[in-house]
Amino acid sequence: MPELEQIFSQAKNSFSACHFLVDFDKCDRLHGHNYSVTVKIKYSHKDLTSTIDFRSVNAIIRQELQLLDQKILLPKKSSKIKIHSSLDGMNWEVTVINDKTYSFPKQDTILLNGIEQTTTEGLAFYLHQRFSSWLNISYPDLISSLDITIAENLGNQVKYSGPV
Repeated sequence: MPELEQIFSQAKNSFSACHFLVDFDKCDRLHGHNYSVTVKIKYSHKDLTSTIDFRSVNAIIRQELQLLDQKILLPKKSSKIKIHSSLDGMNWEVTVINDKTYSFPKQDTILLNGIEQTTTEGLAFYLHQRFSSWLNISYPDLISSLDITIAENLGNQVKYSGPV
């Protein structure tokens, strides 16, 4: 069976976000990036009628990236960061083990499941998991693999590849 590849790389496939990395030299301070994201989908088809709709995939990419845009990214799985709701329920109280404490409005943050740190590698893995779930539902048994490439600035990028 022939294999096809669709690449979703548009100027609007980007987001800006703030984060910090525990034990990463000066990156342990709160700082931000303008991230760009490229999504590559590989799939097999029996005939040319088996295809993926660019519009629906682009819509999902933009929807997922919009959830991250202009947010403070917090890793929900971290062993070095403890996240608790404030007494009034409006903020996340974030304690970096043996270091510092932050208080962030919940509306300005997003808790990311399944990652230890909000590194570019962690974000690529996170987005791979999110897009894989949607692709498995929307295109069952069609997708063979998914590549997510994230650049945090020119020259610094990571690609996470794997089956859906």
